[in-house]
Amino acid sequence: MIYKDFQNLRLPMLGFGSMRLPLLPGGGDGDVDEAAVAEMVALAMERGANYFDTAYGYHNGNSERVMGRVLSRYPRESWLLASKFPGYDVSNIRPDRVEAIFEEQLEKCGVDYFDFYLFHNVYERNVGPYLDPDNRVLEYLLRQKEAGRIRHLGFSAHGSLAVIQRFLDAYGEYMEFGQLQLNYLDWDFQGARAKAEELNRRHIPIWVMEPLRGGRLARLSDGDAARLRDYFAPDEVDQMYINFCDPWPSNRHARRRLTHQNFLVLYRGVLCTGGQIHFKTDNRDLFEYSLFQFPKAGYALSEVTRDLHANGIRGVMTDYEEKFHNLGTKINRCVGTKETMDPEPEYLPVPGPDARAALGSSEEEPSEG
Repeated sequence: MIYKDFQNLRLPMLGFGSMRLPLLPGGGDGDVDEAAVAEMVALAMERGANYFDTAYGYHNGNSERVMGRVLSRYPRESWLLASKFPGYDVSNIRPDRVEAIFEEQLEKCGVDYFDFYLFHNVYERNVGPYLDPDNRVLEYLLRQKEAGRIRHLGFSAHGSLAVIQRFLDAYGEYMEFGQLQLNYLDWDFQGARAKAEELNRRHIPIWVMEPLRGGRLARLSDGDAARLRDYFAPDEVDQMYINFCDPWPSNRHARRRLTHQNFLVLYRGVLCTGGQIHFKTDNRDLFEYSLFQFPKAGYALSEVTRDLHANGIRGVMTDYEEKFHNLGTKINRCVGTKETMDPEPEYLPVPGPDARAALGSSEEEPSEG
């Protein structure tokens, strides 16, 4: 794990969010699969990702309960817990509710203090009530910080730059960090660039939320994958994971498969020498095809299996993986390790549908020979 210094702490660069925890089969948003969460937390702790983020409203209020119970299995000093005051619901922003909610959160999480506590989701509708001194939100939270029940105070925001500026003009001196929605493919989403620049100007450390947009960027389209070199420097990446990508079964779409030789060459540009691609799929045809593609692009294959979980569950399953494993579908997996090639192969960009239409070409794509 990579760590970064923050005041007197060493924080992991990767935290554990609990807004989208696994659910029990057939259950609603509040029916969290606590056993699955426990496995995920165990892996996170093992890998050094000991920062856990929850909130009052996540999973109909059960996220804090589940995280509190699971984390109680570990020494309190071994993990860091963040939660948030639910001011996204403006009706909560009044003196009696602030205290009642904070006390309830401590009880639900089973802790005496929060390592990090945030004004949740500063935006257009709640910035006025947050800043109204009669509501006594800041006053109460600062008292809790003085009493040691909040170690570090910050905020999260989905509002406009102007809203964030208004909030920080009033409360900036008390904010030790700010949590913004940022991701590696959409630097301008929700005005992310301008907000990040504003916090940097004020010397307020930035916490990143939604780095993978709630998991959507974990399953890249071929168009997104083609832009990786725009966002990562050469040799910057140690490991990549391609899990259950679109198999594009038609041969005429073969070049759009994320394990096509051309894409594997693209990934070489950001992987360091010895860097690895971990590939999993439930599609046997795609897997066999990929085993042929990896060596052509200069990767040594290892850990090849056509039934990953034959002798028991290995690693943490994705929701998709668990669903199909339970149906009896075999999961295929391999690891490709980047080897030195001389000369280094060249990535050849493939026009997407919009580009092909603009060029007046047909929808047909070259098939694999």
